[in-house]
Amino acid sequence: MRDMSTDRPDQTESPHTVDAGHFQVEMDLVNATFDRDRSGGGDVRTEVWEIAPLNLKLGLLNHVDIQFVLDTHVHSRVEDRVAGTVDKTSGFGDLQTRLKINLWGNDGYATEFVNSTTFIHDILGTLGGYVEFFSVVGSAGNADWQEQADVGFTYAVNDHTQLDFGCKFGITKSAPDFQPFLGLTWRY
Repeated sequence: MRDMSTDRPDQTESPHTVDAGHFQVEMDLVNATFDRDRSGGGDVRTEVWEIAPLNLKLGLLNHVDIQFVLDTHVHSRVEDRVAGTVDKTSGFGDLQTRLKINLWGNDGYATEFVNSTTFIHDILGTLGGYVEFFSVVGSAGNADWQEQADVGFTYAVNDHTQLDFGCKFGITKSAPDFQPFLGLTWRY
């Protein structure tokens, strides 16, 4: 088997697929998003908690995998301080199905333009860290450019299990203010 390559915890997805006939489970144990939007004279505060969102991957061929991305439990609270309203929702979130095909190690099948720079370094033993600059903008005319600076740590428990934690910090107003996370990747 190839070395394990994950699509998390950083935001830059790996071009590598899971080996044929193998499974890989990537998940946050918990993550949160906090944002305050004061644009246009408004004052909206958003808080979202996700419990155990996961990405289930199955290697179909050595260059193709299928992925099922589930938001298992989401709790959202949006407070509009100008209007004096609070909207709360909780429950099962979205289910996405993705097919990753690695042609030359550079896959791009979305309508978003993503730029990222990630610096990764081993710190001590199997503990590693990373710093990432991430930006994304959609092709739609009204899509706002989002920039984030991220910092995180990874700990390889063994060749098939990795723990991670860190935080993503918004730079532009359209990006979430901060997103702490704690996660796990396991492959079989």
